[in-house]
Amino acid sequence: MTFCFKTSCTTSKRERTQERKKPMSAEVVENSAVVEGDVESALKIHDQVFGHDDKYSSAKLWQDRVATNKGKILTLDRSAFLVVYIRECDGIHSSLQNKNGSEDENKEASKKHMTYHIWQAGVIPEMQGKGHFTRLWNYVIEHIPHTIDTISISTYPEKFTTMWSWVQKSGFKVMEKFEDGKVYCEANLNSFSLFKSVSPTTK
Repeated sequence: MTFCFKTSCTTSKRERTQERKKPMSAEVVENSAVVEGDVESALKIHDQVFGHDDKYSSAKLWQDRVATNKGKILTLDRSAFLVVYIRECDGIHSSLQNKNGSEDENKEASKKHMTYHIWQAGVIPEMQGKGHFTRLWNYVIEHIPHTIDTISISTYPEKFTTMWSWVQKSGFKVMEKFEDGKVYCEANLNSFSLFKSVSPTTK
């Protein structure tokens, strides 16, 4: 897939902050379409949610990530964004394997496989809880490559409590835990159907 970015990645974080506009109303967003490839708009939304000093606030980083891994940068007007790409996973972390499971079961769970990984996502504070993330989420599910049957996401349960609650309710399983509190989760598209779930309000 070829990505056409509307603006140059040389725009500074300060310029993006100064160019921010007021968010559109929920009524207007409801009738709006999800847009692919607008990295500059996505970064503006990202900066409003997480701050322009966030380590991931880099157009080049995002462009390289999606170009290398057949990903998508999605936006819903000036209110929500999501970055997703194909990722190779090594399988369940050894510390989380089922100690009571058979050797074959754990070997199967640890096989390398491809996932559609939600890398970055957020909704500006004024528009959280209005279904914007759900709109983007459903778009991802509808356009997931046919060769991929697993979707993955990483988050910090203690920091992003609403997102963590959504992850659990949506059927994701924790596959790996990290010392900094982050968890990596996966869900098989063929094993459950809770994809059109309530929108989380944080990353």
